[in-house]
Amino acid sequence: KYHGVILLPEGLIENIPEVYALLQEIHGLHAHGVSVEEISSRLSPWASALFEFLPPFIKKQLLLHPESDDTAQLSQIETEKLMAQLVETEMNRRLKSGEYTGKKFNAICHFFGYQARGSLPSKFDCDYANALGHISYHLIGAGLNGYMATVTNLKQPVSQWQCWWRSNHCNDDREEMATGSRCISDRKACCSPCSCGFEGQAIR
Repeated sequence: KYHGVILLPEGLIENIPEVYALLQEIHGLHAHGVSVEEISSRLSPWASALFEFLPPFIKKQLLLHPESDDTAQLSQIETEKLMAQLVETEMNRRLKSGEYTGKKFNAICHFFGYQARGSLPSKFDCDYANALGHISYHLIGAGLNGYMATVTNLKQPVSQWQCWWRSNHCNDDREEMATGSRCISDRKACCSPCSCGFEGQAIR
């Protein structure tokens, strides 16, 4: 079988340790006002070597200004094309050396970052949105500002859901943060994303 479909998550490239570290260097240079044209010459030796290894279109996309929470603009980085090009290079090498004798590798890439969100909502989606809207209605009626509606106990029937609201100040990262090689020091308010698996507390 020489055909198939491979799905890649949008955040894949940021979860490759070497690329993640490279992005942090780039974002750090952005934060210090280094121009896009000068960034490549200001990278550390290992980061520069990785950067020069990447194809031109990925270099350009990695140099985009990060989001307010210091994460890359993942929807603007064509990870699927990078993976396809790297696999094609390796398959051509194997074909030339005789390690592989099958058909020539040919990938057709598509980005479905927005189409994937356009499916019809499930009953859970409708109930959840209705609950959030109901909480928001009461927040507006009470004249409250800077609060976020939240619903918990979602594993139970809708009648047992618990509706809350919380101050957005509980979520933002106004303080200087340092997590591993990541550091946000411009003290901007932002909601930092976090990874969660299907077995994580957020899903349970």
